[in-house]
Amino acid sequence: AIRLKMQSDMLVSDMSAFKAANPGSCLADFVRWHSPRDWISSDPCDERVRKGSKHPLAPTGRLSERMRNEGNAWRTLWRDSPRLPASRQKPLFDPIKEGEKALHHLEQAPPPEIFAQ
Repeated sequence: AIRLKMQSDMLVSDMSAFKAANPGSCLADFVRWHSPRDWISSDPCDERVRKGSKHPLAPTGRLSERMRNEGNAWRTLWRDSPRLPASRQKPLFDPIKEGEKALHHLEQAPPPEIFAQ
């Protein structure tokens, strides 16, 4: 449960920053960037044509079955994530809190456990 929460927080953070950097983007745009395996291209030549052109073509393809599923959590997270640059988001990592956890663990651990590492 904790791992899922952390992954969701990171995903929402990425989605929010992506929305801020790419106004008008949709979930498919984010998936192509964040999870390329979940984007199924219609034309294998698309990528070469876009890279070599001054006028990139709109990508053709579709989301994977997993991403198209109505119950997919990514759809809900995308819908609910705000458009917010990473610089204005609350940090996901709290170094003070994590440092205190590490020190507490060291205080509680028996010396043989610490020296065995």
